[in-house]
Amino acid sequence: MVMFIRYIISHYVFLQTQRCKAATSLRRFMFINFGDFVKDTERTVRQVLDFVGSESKNYRHVTLPPAMKNNYRSRQMHPSVVAALTELFREPNRRVATLLGRHDLGWAGLG
Repeated sequence: MVMFIRYIISHYVFLQTQRCKAATSLRRFMFINFGDFVKDTERTVRQVLDFVGSESKNYRHVTLPPAMKNNYRSRQMHPSVVAALTELFREPNRRVATLLGRHDLGWAGLG
C-alpha cells in the first residue's frame, strides 16, 4: 500500500509542479527527499529555514523518542502489483525527476 501511495503522490506532484511552473519559477519551491528528512532531520530543517530566509542558527533541534517506530505491520503487495505499478508510473516519475532536476527521490522504476 505504501508503494502505491508513493506512485500516486509522484503523479500528483508532477501535475501540481507543472501548474506551478506555468505560474511561477520553480526556484521558489523546495523539494525534500523524505528519506533525507528522516535520516538527518536537523540538517534538513536547517536547509528549509535557510531556503525561506529564516535564520537557521536560531533553530534548536530536540530529538524525541520514536512514537510508532516498528509498532505496525503492513501487508506486502503482491510482486505482480508492484511490477504493474512500477510500469504504470515509470514515465510520470521520470518526468517529475527531470522537471525537478533530482533523481534521488527514491521512486522505484525511475530509470
